[in-house]
Amino acid sequence: MTNGHRIARHLPVPFINGAGEATVPKLTEFVLSRFEDDRLTFSEFCAGTHSFQMYVGDMAQQRENEAAAARPFFNDPLKRIREWARHEYDSGVQDAKREREREDEMNP
Repeated sequence: MTNGHRIARHLPVPFINGAGEATVPKLTEFVLSRFEDDRLTFSEFCAGTHSFQMYVGDMAQQRENEAAAARPFFNDPLKRIREWARHEYDSGVQDAKREREREDEMNP
């Protein structure tokens, strides 16, 4: 077992900067590169992406926006960032779908 998992949940997530460029924070890049083969480190990073995040308003739209924001990272040079982006996109789309279905059931 490596120690990458100990910090992975707390790493800053990739984002689109003010110039519209896909940006991976240096610490995140370092840890996910150094521990690229450690599945636990990657899992902890994914788990920490939305830890303690709250949604107010249209959750489905917010999750769709988060999914869309992950797309620019699909071709990132770092394997674990590409995998994170795919996970973030897929889970965002699926969460939005479930939330819309729930809303439809609650408001026929």
